[in-house]
Amino acid sequence: MSGKRTTTYSGNAWTLNYGGMELESGKGPDEFISSEHIAEERTLVTGIDGEAVFNIIVDTSRKISVTFMYTSKANAKLSAYFNVDRKTEGGLPAPLYVADRLGTTKEISSSAMIAFMPDFKAAKEVGTVTWVFLAADADTFIGSH
Repeated sequence: MSGKRTTTYSGNAWTLNYGGMELESGKGPDEFISSEHIAEERTLVTGIDGEAVFNIIVDTSRKISVTFMYTSKANAKLSAYFNVDRKTEGGLPAPLYVADRLGTTKEISSSAMIAFMPDFKAAKEVGTVTWVFLAADADTFIGSH
């Protein structure tokens, strides 16, 4: 035995839940989840004399993009939710949970909103629809398998 570590990964083993809605089927054909920070959490200012100060900014907001096939039932669920959200004064923030079920990567926010109704196209072959969520208070753990 070589003693080398072996693990598994499956793009189908990701959980996405928004506002209690399981959004499991019809994931996009390539990259289907991406998460990026919105604001810097740490900055550095160096004075003219070389004294440096790290600024700690309490902002864990993130932008999470999720791509589904045009035919996915998730699009209907999210469209209905967003249409009610935009007609509700103050909107309807909801919890967002993303997890790799075969690994330890997780992202959770108690308060997230759909950023906008996505664009779509119809063509000879099925396309994709990308939903963008803004998470106000995201806790992110990029783990392993």
